[in-house]
Amino acid sequence: MSVLILNKKNLTKKKPASHPYQEWLAGAGPLILLSAAGTGPDAPSGWAWYEEFADYNRNGAVEIRAARLGREYQVRRVVSLSECDVVRAARIRQWLGLPGQSVESALAFRDKHRTKTLADEAGLAVPRFRAVDCAGEVLDFAAEVGGPLVVKRRSGSGSVGVRVLADRSAVERWVAGLCVAPDEPWGLLAEEYVDARLFHVNGVMAGGRMLHAWSGTYVRPPLEALEKGRARTVVMLPPESELVRGLKEFTASVIAALPPVEEPTSFHAEAFRAADGTLSLCEIASRTGGRGINDIGRLAYGVDLDRCSVRGQAGLPVDLPPPGPPAARLFGSLTLPPRAGELTDIPTTCPLPGVVSYRTRPAPGAGVDAGTAGPSGYVATAVVTGATPQEQAERMQAVERWFYERARWRRSATVRDDGERREAPAL
Repeated sequence: MSVLILNKKNLTKKKPASHPYQEWLAGAGPLILLSAAGTGPDAPSGWAWYEEFADYNRNGAVEIRAARLGREYQVRRVVSLSECDVVRAARIRQWLGLPGQSVESALAFRDKHRTKTLADEAGLAVPRFRAVDCAGEVLDFAAEVGGPLVVKRRSGSGSVGVRVLADRSAVERWVAGLCVAPDEPWGLLAEEYVDARLFHVNGVMAGGRMLHAWSGTYVRPPLEALEKGRARTVVMLPPESELVRGLKEFTASVIAALPPVEEPTSFHAEAFRAADGTLSLCEIASRTGGRGINDIGRLAYGVDLDRCSVRGQAGLPVDLPPPGPPAARLFGSLTLPPRAGELTDIPTTCPLPGVVSYRTRPAPGAGVDAGTAGPSGYVATAVVTGATPQEQAERMQAVERWFYERARWRRSATVRDDGERREAPAL
């Protein structure tokens, strides 16, 4: 009996390996790895089967190969960590008759319209929303809301493709600029714009219950960071605060409202908090959050959310700490995106106060630039510690300024860097 792993994580040249599947799943039986092209291990030994696929997100050959290998190698479990594999893994389980997250549950955590519909039916607060597949539906919803609205992919992640439209004129300009055939569904969600602070809760769930969680917020909203090419920043909140208790209670209610994932699996939830303290759901996913969230969890609690999710999906025991505050310190993280041009020099160590981890990804001359790295691209990451969320934010501000003063990109005469400097906002 074997375990099938669907992988989009970069397993190449990682020392120590960030996703050591073979270590995490020791004793689970033969391991089969189906991986995105260019992400597989440097020495692909120790696998019962190893294969890479081009255009991984959309390649139906992954499912075809999984179905064949599932029968040939008597696969008993399917494991995945990436957003694009949540539904794919569930469908493979269904085809092979295996335990694990069902298609119904996967779609509830992946499709934002389904998520909000189920949360709304359970009596939880959500912004007004509507699935939209044509221009008329967007315009009708804009008239209903009467103010700013947000359009996004129902299955999107990382703020990719999210647009904030200030008024009906903005909606009309946006619709007019779309090149979509009249009979081609858009697969979008329109929702009322919420002018409120965005918070997140991260942890492990199983059987419709939250087993472990911690809370944080973003120094800079993810959409703003993506649009302006700024560092993506996460700060941890004091676990004993009333705010954190409210966030965890709300998230537990959201998890209970959705079709359960029976095995321990990581989750990442986001919620708006209005000025009067009321919470409403932004979204929730049945996978680990990005932007250094797993690094924070490892340092604060000794819990690797990806490891927990891999072992839980494989039917293996998962060790979690008892409820309570983390060990002494709060942590924050930032991921630094590239500037325009070819990277020619990058600092390899960071001597600033509070920096507990600093890693760079590309080597100089790698050709990484703002135009090719994509929305999730980065050239360096750092984790800082601070006594308060504000101190975390200030130290991340210092790291961001320090990094871009030292990193160098070779730019053509036609490329201009419009990056702006801002002070860390008050938390």
